[in-house]
Amino acid sequence: MLFLWLPLLFVLLHGWGLLRIPKICFPRNTSRALVVVAHPDDESLFFANYITSAVRAGVQVHILCLSTGNADGLGKVREKELLRACALLQIPRDRVTILDQPRLQDGFHEWDTSAVAPAVAAAVKAVQPDELVTFDAGGVSGHPNHTSIFRAVRDMVDSGASPSFAAAGSDVGRGASKPCCVYVLVTHPLLVKFSGPLGAALLLLLLLRAHLLQGRRRWQPTPQAAPAQRPTSGRPGSGPAQVQAEGPLVFATSNPVLPLRAMCCHWSQFVWYRLLFILFSTYTYVNLLQPLGTLSC
Repeated sequence: MLFLWLPLLFVLLHGWGLLRIPKICFPRNTSRALVVVAHPDDESLFFANYITSAVRAGVQVHILCLSTGNADGLGKVREKELLRACALLQIPRDRVTILDQPRLQDGFHEWDTSAVAPAVAAAVKAVQPDELVTFDAGGVSGHPNHTSIFRAVRDMVDSGASPSFAAAGSDVGRGASKPCCVYVLVTHPLLVKFSGPLGAALLLLLLLRAHLLQGRRRWQPTPQAAPAQRPTSGRPGSGPAQVQAEGPLVFATSNPVLPLRAMCCHWSQFVWYRLLFILFSTYTYVNLLQPLGTLSC
């Protein structure tokens, strides 16, 4: 019973002003970020801590949503809900892109990476982000639309981005370019995923210990003479000096009520099991990002 009531008590105490949580955010070195999601409400359910931490640090956060979430015929409604949630998260309308493409329709099926990659490439070209954040191989919930984004972005990273950008019909990756560091949201084991603030506290302790052992520098220039380094662009020598992410980033909530408020903007999707997810999910309290590699933009 204590386990059931603790997340609700945690949220209520903060909402009543009786609990204040200090923000914990590892060092930032970015001015513009692109968050790539599959559906409206992904930003609130999964990425809220990263988004609010970035906005609080003065980062311009852009959202690319690859579908309208039209599986139940509510695409237009969900578009408006996403814009309301983003406004609450302090992301203005002109930084939100919602796609409605025939090959990227909401549903429990995989998307072709040849459809996902050009969409992501076009957004990277337009936004010129210092960092891109999306799902990992587990997709948090295992939804195939989520995992399809990971596979497409991973292929872009592995190929130095040039094939995908060429498919997008752009010249990104040619000539002078800058690196865009790619991070993925870690999918936790089931027990950790639904252990609420207890699991979040354990993650924070473990990650803080690891972070202190690894040092406080987030970026480390890669010596040009070092062998076997992945290029940051499609043509050798055409990109900027390579950068390497030193380890995971962790973003802890300073307001556990905010993801709940953001999810309330998605009223058409706010069913009982999503309420339980918000209360008991570790993602409500902590976002853990793992480096995947770099793209050129």
